[in-house]
Amino acid sequence: MKLLRWLLAGVLTLLLVIGSAAWLIDTDWGHQQIAKRVAALKIKSGLKIQIGKIEGSIYNTARIRDLRLSDPTGVFLDVPDVALDWRPMDWWNSKLTINSLTAPNATLFKFPKLRAGDPDAPILPKFDVHIGRLEIARLHIEPGIMGERRIGRVQGNADIQSGRANVKLDMDATEGDRLTLALIAEPDRDIFDVDATLNAPSGGFFGAVIGTQRPVTVRLTGDGVWRDWRGRANVVASGIQLADLGVTAQGGRYSVAGKLVPNGFLQGKLARLTSPHVMVRGDATLANRRLDTKMILTTAALRVDGDGIVDLGSSSFDGMRIDVRLLQPPALFPNMTGSNIALKAMLDGPFSLASFEYLLTAPRVAFDQTGFDDVRASGKGRLSKAPVRVPIKLTARRVTGIGDVAGGILANISINGLLQVTGKAVTGDGLILRSDKLDGRLSLFVDLVTGRYDVGLQGQLQRYEIPGLGIVDVKSELKAVPGEGGRGTRVVGRGQAWVRRFDNAFLSGLAGGLPQIDTRLERGPDGVLYLTDLKLTGPMQAWDWLMSACCSIHATAALPGAPMVVHGWVRLMAMAQL
Repeated sequence: MKLLRWLLAGVLTLLLVIGSAAWLIDTDWGHQQIAKRVAALKIKSGLKIQIGKIEGSIYNTARIRDLRLSDPTGVFLDVPDVALDWRPMDWWNSKLTINSLTAPNATLFKFPKLRAGDPDAPILPKFDVHIGRLEIARLHIEPGIMGERRIGRVQGNADIQSGRANVKLDMDATEGDRLTLALIAEPDRDIFDVDATLNAPSGGFFGAVIGTQRPVTVRLTGDGVWRDWRGRANVVASGIQLADLGVTAQGGRYSVAGKLVPNGFLQGKLARLTSPHVMVRGDATLANRRLDTKMILTTAALRVDGDGIVDLGSSSFDGMRIDVRLLQPPALFPNMTGSNIALKAMLDGPFSLASFEYLLTAPRVAFDQTGFDDVRASGKGRLSKAPVRVPIKLTARRVTGIGDVAGGILANISINGLLQVTGKAVTGDGLILRSDKLDGRLSLFVDLVTGRYDVGLQGQLQRYEIPGLGIVDVKSELKAVPGEGGRGTRVVGRGQAWVRRFDNAFLSGLAGGLPQIDTRLERGPDGVLYLTDLKLTGPMQAWDWLMSACCSIHATAALPGAPMVVHGWVRLMAMAQL
């Protein structure tokens, strides 16, 4: 009994302490401590919240005076007086209950510039939300937003619980700027109704919100019930229809079909890939915050198939498969041709850190006159902040359009290494290049915006036989860049060769041994190879004189065997190494 009394006394004491703390925190002193704690919060996004004073009770109805929200550069929203009626104890039942949140006046000085939040944070909340009334009667929009002062207003309500959603929102900033949304969805009562309109005139508030000076209108309407609802989404920008999509919902399955016309607002390869329009077809089911999707996007140049699950609760992919077929290669690069070019990719895990695996195949692909047969590239890695590291293993059975000699040297070519990819460029350093005859290292830079590229090669060709001459070893340092005006390819660099076996008796006798060749070289888009500062040295002085004479007079017929040496070197460097 004594132990029971002690336990009872302890419980009563604990309840008294909790009650006293709960009472104390709802006094003026407690309100001041809350305001100080809120102001001292270190939020990753850089958001700072300042509260001048809290009046009333924090457990039901309260007034918040001088509420200011700031980003790292200063205050962006000032609300002098906020009336809050809420039920914080509902949080124990995983529910946010706000009966009303109203303000007679507020001033928006600028759009906040907050640091990017966690991209893998849940898209949908894991708790129910009830907002009975949300209102800002007069929203003063300062000139920093769009160059002139406006007066707007915001009002709405929301009730989102398991199996039911009722959302209404009405925002306007005068001069025709307005957003309205009305959504009622309740499967158990077979209710589904939606009506949304956005009107954003040129130079207006909502145009500034979405980042465009173009006039934009968006309209989403529909009729029906939860089991069978049909609607339409229409987007017009600058008088041009950007999207015209049919949307349906049947028993929890959502479908979309229609046309997008974005190429009028794009440039370069994006405009070519999406011209003249993008046909859209897809459907999805949503259960337990998991969106099971199937989507097909087709244009004249491209087809993209997507199939997998997007988990909105954890912001992650679950077995998302993407298949891409390039139907018109010149839309990607004007000098590119090919057939059956296909990319398969898989994404799994959080959006920003998802693991990926890809496979690119093409029976044939060519750039200008240089072609590659049986191309295959693959790799696996993980998404990250730019640059994304993309491992690559690329093989091609044959290289064509560069002559039989070079084609033989580059047969069964492979490239292995690591690419670094951003939204604007692809770079690769120290890529390992191998073929049946060649070993080397490759570096590259590709500008995805302009299409400009820069490729460097350090290669070695060991024990290569030139019929009629003998066996040579070759070492080269080459760089490939676009030709003048972006047409063709210009190759410049240096080449060295060592004759390891001489099969030409006449030249061997003149040389008195095995000669060495060193030259600077350049090949333009015309395919002609130019040698400068060419030096051919051998053990006998007569050989040096002979080679200088051959090069200066272009190897005349008066010197038997010399044309073979020079021609053999030209073919080797121009065809084999380039």
